Amino acid sequence: MDAHDIRQVHLLGISMGSRIALVVAAKNPERVKSLILKVDAARSPSTDDPQAARAYERLWTAMTEPEILKAMAPYPPTVASFLRLFEALKEFDGSDLLKKITAPTLIVNGTKDPSTPVQCAEELFQGITGAKMILVEEDHMFSRTKPDLLLTPVLEFLAVVDGRSLV
Repeated sequence: MDAHDIRQVHLLGISMGSRIALVVAAKNPERVKSLILKVDAARSPSTDDPQAARAYERLWTAMTEPEILKAMAPYPPTVASFLRLFEALKEFDGSDLLKKITAPTLIVNGTKDPSTPVQCAEELFQGITGAKMILVEEDHMFSRTKPDLLLTPVLEFLAVVDGRSLV
């Protein structure tokens, strides 16, 4: 942001990106105009939720298959890089950061997401003062399969934050 002379941003993170966005918003509150967290958790749900632990185990196993990673994107991660990211995801605990977030915050989570259960969104909602939460009847990947379920509430939220109306 400094290199491009960007003073303040609307920050949206998805999954692991949400944890990164959460840290940025907590450590640099003056730089974040709004925060949008999609399928996020303040800490790994796999530590105390058996369903999430099974989902993490299935994901770990699947992601060690190079063919699955190749199918994910034009520039897929390597197995080694994905496993490092996955370990960071499992070890992350930003619970103490929630009270430091001052930006208007929108939390969007799927109710059918075994890896990031609704309890994770509720923990964020309770921990971030003034947060707004939207739950959709979908899984972890709904922003790819049904992007309007994320885009519509995000655009409405940003319009309110920016003090303008959607036409």
